[in-house]
Formats: sequence, C-alpha cells, structure tokens
Amino acid sequence: MGSLGLVDTALDYARANDLGVRRGLPLEGATSDHASFSEAGIPVVFILADDLSRINQPGDDIQFVDQMLMGTAALLGIAIVDSLHSFQP
Repeated sequence: MGSLGLVDTALDYARANDLGVRRGLPLEGATSDHASFSEAGIPVVFILADDLSRINQPGDDIQFVDQMLMGTAALLGIAIVDSLHSFQP
C-alpha cells in the first residue's frame, strides 16, 4: 500500500532480489502512522506482514518479531530511500 511510484520501487527491488514480497490490499477500516502523511500529500509506503493477530494486543512483544521479515522490510526501506534521488510521484 502507498504511493504508486514508491510501491513499484519496493516491488521491483523485491523481485530483483527474490524477497517474496507482494502488493497488498488496503486494510478495511484500518489505518496506521502513514495515513496522516499520505493525507498531507507526502508519498508513503506501508509495509505489513500477513499475521496481524498480535498487533496492539497484550502479546505484541519482541519475542514474536520475525527477524527475516524485519530484515526484508529494512532492505525495502533502504532501496526506497536510495531511489529517492530520481523519484517522481
């Protein structure tokens, strides 16, 4: 989810590096920190894992962080930032 150009950059990087990332659909009735930036016209990318069962719940703690997913999100973020010199929204 997010601004088309940034999402495409993330997906292109993921495909080129075999990261197994896919474009998702907006969550019905849900939002996150990115929403206010998007509403202000600032390009955004929202990276989210499939398992939402613990988000904002008492069991939402560090022992359940998937290190591979966190690493993939970090790589995508770095690739997006690296691409910003030529980004056109």
